[in-house]
Amino acid sequence: MTFAVRREVVAVLAIAALSVTGAARRHDTIGLVVHSDGAGSVWAVATWADGHPVDGPVAATLFAVSETGERVGPAALTRVATTGALVYERGLATGTWRVVVDVAAPGIGHCEATVRIGELASPAPPSEARCLPPTIASVPAAESAENGADGPDWLWIAVGLALLGVAAASIVVLISRSSK
Repeated sequence: MTFAVRREVVAVLAIAALSVTGAARRHDTIGLVVHSDGAGSVWAVATWADGHPVDGPVAATLFAVSETGERVGPAALTRVATTGALVYERGLATGTWRVVVDVAAPGIGHCEATVRIGELASPAPPSEARCLPPTIASVPAAESAENGADGPDWLWIAVGLALLGVAAASIVVLISRSSK
């Protein structure tokens, strides 16, 4: 392995290590898409601000108010393992509803949508409402720096530095072996 190739390997490893540290910081807010089939079913799909799907457990609720004043919720949404959809397990009654979906963990997300529900025999057209992730400025600041919200994520920085150290040590070993 020539010195130029080794230098490129170190550069690639350094970029990968630094991108790992940044990946955890990008996964902070959640975008939502609220769906309705027009016959009463309502569900949401959650993605991180950087577009990656939200995997794992999600704490999400739905609250809905009809144009006649009927209220539903707040009700916990259930995650469907195969699709990742956050589903309201009951159906909404016929009418026009203002639906609010909030996600509290593993990140913050909020979406409001108007949903029309028709009769089972003649459902309303399916609908979809996209809500961008909230900006960091709109997320309330932490009361203290203990949770790391006000500072760097030291665990990921340590992992990145450890990867850089391993890459540097590997290069030193390769250089010493090639010079013998």
